[in-house]
Amino acid sequence: EQFTYKSGIVVKRLQQEGDTVLIYGKDLEGVPISPIKVSKVILASGAPSSTRIMLSTMGLVNKKVTLKSSDQYYLPLFTISGSSSIDYEQKHTMCQSYWVLQNPDVHKYLVHFSVYTHNDLYEKAIKSICGPSYNYIKALAKIPLSRLHFMFCYLHSDDSGWLVSHLENDTNQTFKIEGIKNPRSKNIFLKARKVLQKASFSTGLFPVPFYSGEKLPGAGNHFGGSLPMQHKPINLQTDILGRVPGLERVHVVDSSVFPSITATTVTLSVMANAHRIASNINS
Repeated sequence: EQFTYKSGIVVKRLQQEGDTVLIYGKDLEGVPISPIKVSKVILASGAPSSTRIMLSTMGLVNKKVTLKSSDQYYLPLFTISGSSSIDYEQKHTMCQSYWVLQNPDVHKYLVHFSVYTHNDLYEKAIKSICGPSYNYIKALAKIPLSRLHFMFCYLHSDDSGWLVSHLENDTNQTFKIEGIKNPRSKNIFLKARKVLQKASFSTGLFPVPFYSGEKLPGAGNHFGGSLPMQHKPINLQTDILGRVPGLERVHVVDSSVFPSITATTVTLSVMANAHRIASNINS
């Protein structure tokens, strides 16, 4: 009863006037809508979109802002024995387990792994590569498929690549993002892979040798830190309630406000921080 959901609106910018915040946007056809008047705004559009909205709100065209990112690597693994039920077992594409590596010889921060067992996407990927010829090798392909697992490796943002973003000075204020690689990142991943290789006979998972699985900066979708929280914020920094200076009625609550991005999954941390900020606003 306390909520009104407004769909079909793309928020472009905000404007604070005294005790009121005006929300400016367009409909899905690109036609400007009448400003929506509210007393406060909680902004949770995801780090890239929240950054874009705040840059537009503050009129910062061509101002370069860094989005911190957690680098992601793919690592295929095989088991010695295969599963005989891959044809008929009900499966999903979700992660089956999380592993965390805490080893100062590899990295001063945690290295995070998400382990995925067999799912139908593996076979679909091979079909797309092989085309019609897959029908002739289908029986043979099931031997490696029944043993194939995937591991996604994530690193802390301090040693990962980053994303440089800015608003273009054009009619639509296009939001440009450029990925920058960190030369330290891959070496950390290779060290982590060595640890996994040494533990293979204990875990039963054997990493594919000579495969780095390197992804582009930001590919892991764990990013933020463009509006980092500080006790005494300046410019595009936020206070502990997610407010940039001069916009006391606008609270950013997504990963934009994190000072850094950990290797571990960020969803629960974002939810906890958003709950903390909203609770303080309410009180």
